[in-house]
Amino acid sequence: MALINCSECKAQVSTSAQNCPQCGAPVPVEALVNELSESQDLCPWCRTVVDERSDRHKWLGFIPSDMLKCPGCRAIRAYVSTGGRNNIVYGRNGTILMGIPVPVAVGIGFAASPLWFVSLILFGVAAASAWALRRGPKWYRAA
Repeated sequence: MALINCSECKAQVSTSAQNCPQCGAPVPVEALVNELSESQDLCPWCRTVVDERSDRHKWLGFIPSDMLKCPGCRAIRAYVSTGGRNNIVYGRNGTILMGIPVPVAVGIGFAASPLWFVSLILFGVAAASAWALRRGPKWYRAA
């Protein structure tokens, strides 16, 4: 947590504060992002600074991954999310494995069957996964 100057009254404000305690002006998110080092990211919901070296999300509680987990609100920075009640998020490696070759392989199997339209849906999933890898990670809210 660093101190920055308020844009309205020039008072010292903590980067974890949402408003200036002196004048009530909101702390701009851009000012918070500019204060971060290369190994840090800012959670968009609770504005907690997340360190890439220490705040890694762990699969099953102990397997390290390439996803970040916010210690404040438990949001996860990942590449792909399934959404819904049982939200599953995938990091880069999970997206590469489960998002591209698996749907393509199953889609090829469905291509010659009477359910050929399922292959189109699966090829769309593979294309969306490839686009997510190119776009980069984004934050997903914890369920």
